Amino acid sequence: MPWVLDAETGRDQFEIAGRWHPEHDLSRAFVDFHRLPEGVEAPVHVLLTSAPERLPEYTALLNRQIFAGLKARDLLEKFLANEVQFTDAIVTMPDGSVYGESVFLVTFGDGVYVDDGIVVEESDVTPSSITHVQAPDGRSIPLPPRLDVTKYPPRLMWHRSAVGDRHIWIDKRLRNRVVASDDLYQAMKDAGITGFQAQESLFKRTH
Repeated sequence: MPWVLDAETGRDQFEIAGRWHPEHDLSRAFVDFHRLPEGVEAPVHVLLTSAPERLPEYTALLNRQIFAGLKARDLLEKFLANEVQFTDAIVTMPDGSVYGESVFLVTFGDGVYVDDGIVVEESDVTPSSITHVQAPDGRSIPLPPRLDVTKYPPRLMWHRSAVGDRHIWIDKRLRNRVVASDDLYQAMKDAGITGFQAQESLFKRTH
């Protein structure tokens, strides 16, 4: 069955807080949560104001941006092949020291995104009320169709035909939810990877 990998809740459970380094501030660069903006040069730099002594292997260190350690990186590379990218990160801990283990910003390729993966009528989602954004020149620019969740954690039902054999996917209308296959989730559990809350969802049965 599918599992939502809720890295934001995982971050909160570990009481992690921080921001981009002023000289590496990407807060306005990410148009999409999990795609690497053009022109980003490694390493990216994160300043943590609150964190455990050892960071979890897969979590959202800040905003919705996912960061991984070596163990999580190797596992994701094994399952996702060319559909995941890892950018070296410098993490400055609350005491001012640089974190001593490898950390990577995780971003995904086009093949992770699916069209109409969510069974809307059987999921806790609703069309987003935000349909336009205002450009600097005052123009109103329409946004692609998007969904918002109506409960937390949301019940999400998926079309197997849309997801196919992917091990990680993101519905184009609900880009803040990263979903893993049962095989990948089990591998993460077996490897002891922490930093996220796993939320069960389902594939729609077909007759």
